[in-house]
Order: sequence, then structure tokens, then C-alpha cells
Amino acid sequence: MNTGYVINNEQLAGVALDKIFMEIDYDRNPMQRDVLQECIKDLKSGDTLWVEAMEMLGQSIIALNKIIHSIIKKGVKICFIKEKINFSDQDTPINQNTLQFLNHMAVFEKRMAEKQLRRIAKDGCYRGRPSKRHRVSNQVLDAAIVDINRGKEKTEVAKEFNISRPAFDRWLRERKEELTKIVTL
Repeated sequence: MNTGYVINNEQLAGVALDKIFMEIDYDRNPMQRDVLQECIKDLKSGDTLWVEAMEMLGQSIIALNKIIHSIIKKGVKICFIKEKINFSDQDTPINQNTLQFLNHMAVFEKRMAEKQLRRIAKDGCYRGRPSKRHRVSNQVLDAAIVDINRGKEKTEVAKEFNISRPAFDRWLRERKEELTKIVTL
């Protein structure tokens, strides 16, 4: 059975199709696109899926790669009109190399995205919840210990550092452990 997955029928005008899945909004996550999911579910071994262009299946190489592999595993041949490339489970060496190249590009894209996120987080450009954990010097903690020994409330001292009381208690505990190690040496 020939199945078409298209935005418009212009590209597939010369192909005889048994069923057409018309996608209106293909810019979303592929797992949230009902038409694409219905198309993949409808495919059976021996079918041929004609797709207008690769970018219709996924916005990233990772997504595209997952979808192509899920379709090929079903024993379906997938043909991309715009790119003039076909994939199936019994492919030519060139198409197998192209699929391997897509796999490598997916890994590359994932690594680059992770690297960029690490750089953004390091540069402080990441706009997630701001970290309240900032480290204070040992001299400041020693001064805080002296203040507490003089009768100042821990809650007041924690407010001066602009940190939560449990975090302040943890820092004090860590510093006291360091000091006891120094004294016992």
C-alpha cells in the first residue's frame, strides 16, 4: 500500500497513493502530532511511505532519526520526495551509510546542545531558578560562629548572609568539622 504524508499534494502529484495523511501544523513535537502518529500506526510491513520532505518528520536530526528508525523497523519503505532518498530495512550500501551519517549527526547535535547548555549555565545566562547557594569564606563563617557564641540568634545571622537557616546550619556544621580536624591534628 502506498501512503502519503504531506502538507500539500503538489509534490506527490505523480505518485499513486492509497491513503493520504495531510498534516496542517508540522512544526510541533512529532510525538504530539496526531496525524503523524496515526500515519505511523497505520503502516504495515511491505508498505511504502511517501513523505514530501525530511523536515516534515522532525525538527531535529534526533527526532528525524527516531521516526525513520521506528518506520523502518516495521518493514516499511520510506521515500523522501524533496531529498530524493529512500530508506528500508533492506537498503543499498549508500542509503545505509546515509542512515549511519544521520545517526552520527544526531549524536553530534545532542552533544552540541548539551555543550551549549553547559556554557550558558556557566556564563550565568541560564534563566532558571537562581541558585541561593553561594559560598562564604572561612573567615566569615568564623565570625558568624563568634557572633553565635556571643548570643546572637542563628536566624538573624542567616538573614545577614541572605540564606536559609538549614543551609546556614549545614555550613556551620561543615566548618566546625573542619576546625575539629585541625585541632585534633
